Amino acid sequence: MIETIEVKQPIYPQAVIARHYRLPDAWLAEMGFWAWEIDPQRKIAYAVKPPSQPTKATLEEVGYLGIYLLDIEKREVKGYIEHRPFAFFALHPSGHKLYVESLPNSVRVLDTTKLEWIKEFEVTGDYWALFFSGFSKDGKYLFAACTGELIVINTEEDKVEEWGRKINEELDTKYDAGVRTALAFSEDKSEMYAALAIGSYIDIPDTPVDLFNEPGKKAHGGVAAIDLAQKKIVRILGLTQKGECNSVAVIGNKLFVASWEGVFVIDIDRWRQQ
Repeated sequence: MIETIEVKQPIYPQAVIARHYRLPDAWLAEMGFWAWEIDPQRKIAYAVKPPSQPTKATLEEVGYLGIYLLDIEKREVKGYIEHRPFAFFALHPSGHKLYVESLPNSVRVLDTTKLEWIKEFEVTGDYWALFFSGFSKDGKYLFAACTGELIVINTEEDKVEEWGRKINEELDTKYDAGVRTALAFSEDKSEMYAALAIGSYIDIPDTPVDLFNEPGKKAHGGVAAIDLAQKKIVRILGLTQKGECNSVAVIGNKLFVASWEGVFVIDIDRWRQQ
């Protein structure tokens, strides 16, 4: 069964889902916020909303212009922090740091106790968007994807980790592949999954990766499994012949990989055993 949610204006999926299903944080959507991170210990929400009366064009060009701090018990705004235009942000599991993308090529770190920017560091060359996808189980690493690259941020030192760059190099040189948008994690967070675009040009049929169901035929889209303890790629699966794979999600033991040819559902345990 497929359910359709009618949306009358451009709005971020987090707000749409919260409001439609009346989730506990739906009140943030009712206040006009599009995305948020909640610190349950300090009972604070860090939320963003676009410029007034946004259009798709203005959102792509402008993004958010600041972060609102809200008391989640009183459900009221208690502060606002300005920032140059951005789209993505992530709250560390400790609640003590907020990571905010900072175009054109860096990340800024907010000390949420002092409400002061404490560091800014370069992550890559100029990027269009930095898709923060989540933290490692111990909170030491923050993972993101942008412009075909995996970005691994060490949250203890607030810098980009070299092993993330090595994975990008292996994907490029060995598989002629690049990471697409959001990343996903196994339930135990031992593995991370990345959707891939394989091959430099779609009209060149030969690539280094075979289709999973037709050995000998070449894939232009697939998924990589990265072991987070070993900090390396452990499996590559070629899935599509006519286009790239562009996003991934995990529910239980199933890995969902979206592509222009459809959504592939992978049994993670069986894939590990192959």
